[in-house]
Amino acid sequence: MPPKAVGRSKVQPILKPLPANAFYTGIKKKPGLKRKLLSEKARTPPKPFENPYWLYDVSYKLRILSYWDTPLIPSGPTTMPKPTRGEVIQRFRIPGSNLTCWHKEEVEGKYIELRKSQQRVSTGGRRRK
Repeated sequence: MPPKAVGRSKVQPILKPLPANAFYTGIKKKPGLKRKLLSEKARTPPKPFENPYWLYDVSYKLRILSYWDTPLIPSGPTTMPKPTRGEVIQRFRIPGSNLTCWHKEEVEGKYIELRKSQQRVSTGGRRRK
């Protein structure tokens, strides 16, 4: 068996000093374009909120339906055809589904008991439990 070492001696190698640029000495630069400050950015103001849902009066609905049903547009010397569904939608800028629903409701007689300024049936809503 080999004899035990009484004291260990540390051997330190002699290294050359490292250059200063080998160490991280500041903020690391990110690749790409530099960020602009908020004051320098050209920002557009937010768009105003537009509600896509409209409440139409009964009188307005009846006016549109009467325009759709009656021939008002002269297209020749004697003929006056009814406006098509697409023409009514384009002229009044309303969704086609609204026009169809209003026509069905008029046939059912829903608008007879309503006042001209009303927008909905007064007895509508959820039933009490």
